[in-house]
Amino acid sequence: MVQYYKMMGIYMKTNKQTNKQTNKQTNKQTNKQTNKQTNKQTNKQTNKQTNKQTNKYFSIEFCLYCKKKFKQFKYNHCILWDTL
Repeated sequence: MVQYYKMMGIYMKTNKQTNKQTNKQTNKQTNKQTNKQTNKQTNKQTNKQTNKQTNKYFSIEFCLYCKKKFKQFKYNHCILWDTL
C-alpha cells in the first residue's frame, strides 16, 4: 500500500506539471487570438480617425483653376480644369 501512495504522489506531481504546460499553451493561443482581434479593432478605429484627419487637411475644397468651391472627391467640377 505504501508504494501505491507513492505512485499516486508521483502521478499527481506529473499531472500538475502537464496541466501547467497545457494551460500555458492554451493561454498563449487564446491570448494570440484575442490580441489579433483587439489589434484589428484598434487598427480599424485608428485608421478611421487618421483618415478623417488626413481628409480634412488634404482634401481640396476649391478648384485650383476657377477658385469655386466644390464637394469633396468630385473631379468634374470645372470644365476649364479638364482643358489644362
